[in-house]
Amino acid sequence: MSAQLLRMAECYQASAGPKAATLARMSKAGLPVPEFVVVPADAYRAHARRAGIRVGPTSRLSAERADILRGRIATTPLAPQLVPLVTAAVAELGLPLAVRSSGTAEDLPGLSFAGQYETYVCRSEGNVVTRIPDCWASVWGRRAFSYRERNGVPHHAAAMAVIVQRYIEAEQGGVAFTADPVTGGKRVIVESSADGAEALVSGTVAPMRREFDPEAVSGEEGLEADVARLALSAEQVLGAPADIEWAWDGRRLWLLQARPITTGVFAAKPRYRATGWSNVNTGEVLPDVVTPMTWSLVGRLAVGLIDALFGKLGIRIDNDRLVSLIGGRAYFNASLLSSAFLQMPFKGDSEITSIFGGGDAPEGFTDLPLAPEDTAHLSKVRLVFGLPLVGIWMLQHTAGASDRWCARMGAGTGRALAELAAAATEEEIAAVTSRIAVMLEGLVDALAYMGVGMARYSAFVDAAGKHFGEDGPALVNTLLAGQGGVASAESGLALARMARTARANTSLAEALRSSARWDEVRERLQALGPQSDALLEAWDAFMAEHGHHARGELEFSAPRWAELPDEVLAMLTAVLGTTDAKDLLTAYAKRGEQARAAEQMVLERLGPSKGGRFLKLAEHARRGGRTRENLKNEGVRALVAMRKALLKLGDAMTHRGVLTVSDDIFFLTWEELPAVRDGSLEAAPLVAKRRAEYESNCRVTPPSVVIGDWDGRGAQDLPSDAMQLTGLAVASGLARGPARVIRTLRSDERVLPGEVLVAPFTDPGWTPYFVPAAAIVVDLGGMLSHGSIIAREYGIPAVVNVTVGTSAIKTGDIVEVDGNRGVVTVVERRPDA
Repeated sequence: MSAQLLRMAECYQASAGPKAATLARMSKAGLPVPEFVVVPADAYRAHARRAGIRVGPTSRLSAERADILRGRIATTPLAPQLVPLVTAAVAELGLPLAVRSSGTAEDLPGLSFAGQYETYVCRSEGNVVTRIPDCWASVWGRRAFSYRERNGVPHHAAAMAVIVQRYIEAEQGGVAFTADPVTGGKRVIVESSADGAEALVSGTVAPMRREFDPEAVSGEEGLEADVARLALSAEQVLGAPADIEWAWDGRRLWLLQARPITTGVFAAKPRYRATGWSNVNTGEVLPDVVTPMTWSLVGRLAVGLIDALFGKLGIRIDNDRLVSLIGGRAYFNASLLSSAFLQMPFKGDSEITSIFGGGDAPEGFTDLPLAPEDTAHLSKVRLVFGLPLVGIWMLQHTAGASDRWCARMGAGTGRALAELAAAATEEEIAAVTSRIAVMLEGLVDALAYMGVGMARYSAFVDAAGKHFGEDGPALVNTLLAGQGGVASAESGLALARMARTARANTSLAEALRSSARWDEVRERLQALGPQSDALLEAWDAFMAEHGHHARGELEFSAPRWAELPDEVLAMLTAVLGTTDAKDLLTAYAKRGEQARAAEQMVLERLGPSKGGRFLKLAEHARRGGRTRENLKNEGVRALVAMRKALLKLGDAMTHRGVLTVSDDIFFLTWEELPAVRDGSLEAAPLVAKRRAEYESNCRVTPPSVVIGDWDGRGAQDLPSDAMQLTGLAVASGLARGPARVIRTLRSDERVLPGEVLVAPFTDPGWTPYFVPAAAIVVDLGGMLSHGSIIAREYGIPAVVNVTVGTSAIKTGDIVEVDGNRGVVTVVERRPDA
């Protein structure tokens, strides 16, 4: 085999990295290491040069720049002279194969780089060829970049060899240590699981554990004893206590990895729980796979919120770890957010799950402490000196100030759209697009207003619990309902008003139902003459005011309601069958009356002084909810302006032959756009690779909560035949009706009048589905989730965060939703269930 690939016997640390070199030593000593070859570190360096990467000792790099370098590494094809060598190695080793990192600074004492690089299981020859650059690309991944920053490792010195190794289909696997992890005493600790070593290292499963006396293990029997003897053999080769990973394939025990450690270092490395990632809150606005352009512009806004909120309270976190993409979808670092939330002063008794939603941690998960990188730190000195500034900041971010912010943002969006319409050349379009990008940076301030609104909501909930005990949650929901002024709620009310208009005139109703295509329906309505004028005016006003909404409306590539009139028509016709007595408008008015009656009850119970202060908190909470929805609504308008600008710029670039189709632009990042436009970066390979990844990710939906590294498996329905579910009561009232389970807005299903909508989560694209519903049940969500705010505003009983609603409940089941107690009961199963 050519020197461009190294056999096991040829692996030394400088060329193959410490991991491969150590495995080679183990193999030479006769230990059972799966056969492998190594693509050396020099091949990585040559590949980086071919990708146009020049990083020197004085280079100043940011995480965003590292993202660009990562993309270049991944999209640059493997060198032509390497491909046949890899192909020959695949034939020699046999499939499946593991493509693993062996970084030049990896597996060193005190500098392990554990979990920073990627590993891939390949079951085809072509997959191996493409995964080698992907493995190299992880040198510039956010995790590895941040790790080098924290540990003072020079970025220019980073290099990686790649191990291409026979993959062991393990029946059992795990780790073993030849020094006690707590005391440093001479004991052999063997941990095993059917999920393998990686699951144990990540902390996602609880291990089976056995301890052995190294002096007596020779007489022990069983798999764990064999592992203990293997670990002691590795220790002899290393000349120091060993930490190994192992696998049992049903016939043979294999050594997968070994590291030399010292008792002191080992004892100083406590085990931490794996990072918990959640899309409970991000799933409302970015429920689908995110395109690179969206992530490069929108993804950074979350960090801005943390800087605006936690930073002023003296809470320090690792901002680079706040958000991530899992299966192409946006996830928050729930471990980090929870840690930061617990450090907040004056947060009251509210739990983070009641505000944002989310499930319980896996059993035993919290027994381990948070990893240092997932731990927020409160600086009491900064807090003391910062509290006055926080007070001023909160006064600056009042509901009235948010209204003025909305007006400014709306005016800026209007100017941008006018400039875009006038732009004729590609340069002019690009200039407008850049100005819109600058305008979008102002959305960070909108997130700050939302943070203040959430704090005021929490204060109100705490006061309700203090004064009214168990009745507090229901009272909160009653007082916050039917107040008006919530922009996203207005879309559903507008649909209800159009439906009421059509129900009053048989000809209008028949015209609306005559076709699934709006252009044909509009012609029929116009043919009716003046009697249709009011309905057509209402339709046009709806599109002008609400046409910017969409499923996953923070995603630039998502088409809007204004672009999909047939879908809006389907929403409208779905509510035509509701009677005026039972429609949303009637329920909405009734809920407003109930809120006023509840206010009177509060004054009678608490008296004018306490009651007045309590109702003042209620008004702050109402305005906080309105603020959250209205700011987001105006921000989405600005994002739609960017969508239009990007598509127009994409058209111009397509005309020049830079892009194949205009929406290729969504598969570039904002930072890459200038280089693509000036020809220094070729778009085609980037777009092709990312489109393939996008489509692959679309076929799998990760779980809503991921512990550690995602294993690539899709979310599984949690099997449940439960007849009663509990969750968060977010909109009071009691309702009963047949269930309509809708998992995605891509479904053609519609909620019929009187049905109970059961959904996995909700975003503004779901709002019209609320209009005919008798009640709402949602798997995920918290008190300030979009669906919770809208359900309260409409006066529809709702329970969220039930976890298994879409699997335990079937369409056609008769269910009762108690929005006062947070209980959902399956009263009767459908006959064929």
